[in-house]
Order: sequence, then structure tokens, then C-alpha cells
Amino acid sequence: MQVSFNDRVVLVTDGSRGIGRAVVELFAAGGARLVVQFRADHQAADDTLAALGGGGHLVVQADIADPEQVRSLIERVIDKFGRIDVLVNNAGIYQEHPILETSFDDWQRSGDRRSRPTSSARRISCTRWSPTWWRRVGAGS
Repeated sequence: MQVSFNDRVVLVTDGSRGIGRAVVELFAAGGARLVVQFRADHQAADDTLAALGGGGHLVVQADIADPEQVRSLIERVIDKFGRIDVLVNNAGIYQEHPILETSFDDWQRSGDRRSRPTSSARRISCTRWSPTWWRRVGAGS
């Protein structure tokens, strides 16, 4: 079953590689306009954009561990598209290490790093655009 995301604006954090890129490609196949956030790999971001075809997509470099860069990312999306319909919080930090040799403290720090960017993006995104969008469509609480 093909779900239509025709003209929906979809922001995918860390959307230029791996799972993020696969998510981006699926949304693009459904007709979405994609915002692909990446942190450092310009070539992967360019390759992803080229693979999407069509137009109207946006690639933005930002470190989502930095709240100011998240704010700037969200503002660029709102300035270009006027809204965000879907936010996919894919970004995280991965540090390869043998699981049986990882202390509880190291495991905890790794989890903290992974969850902090996600909550930053969600908080800033929601406070920036949700109330206005909800008022326009008669939703929210």
C-alpha cells in the first residue's frame, strides 16, 4: 500500500546516510518535500539530494546537539515552506564499543547524548510552529 505524502513537508534529522536516507527516499517516493539535515558529510547530503529527483527539497547543515543550530534549522524550514508536517528524529550519536566491556556510566552517557538532540529538535519545532499551524487547521490543545 502506497501512502501519499504529496506536498507534505518532512524534516528528517541525519537524513543523508543509513536509515535516515532510507526514510528520506520513502517519503520522497510518496510525494513529500524533504528537508534533509546533516551534520558534517556534505558529499552524502549532495548524493542524497541528487537521488531524490524532482525539486523543492532542502538540505541543511546543522549540529542538532546545539540548540541555536536547531533553532536556525527550524527557522530555515519555516521560511522556505511555511510549516513542518512531519518531523523524523533520526539523529543520534553512535560510538562503537564492545557491549560486554561497556560500563553502566558509559552506557548512560551514550543514551543521554542520543536523546538530548531529539528532545531539542522536538521542543523547538513544536514551540515555533505548532500553535500557529494548529490554529489554522482547528486542531491542538
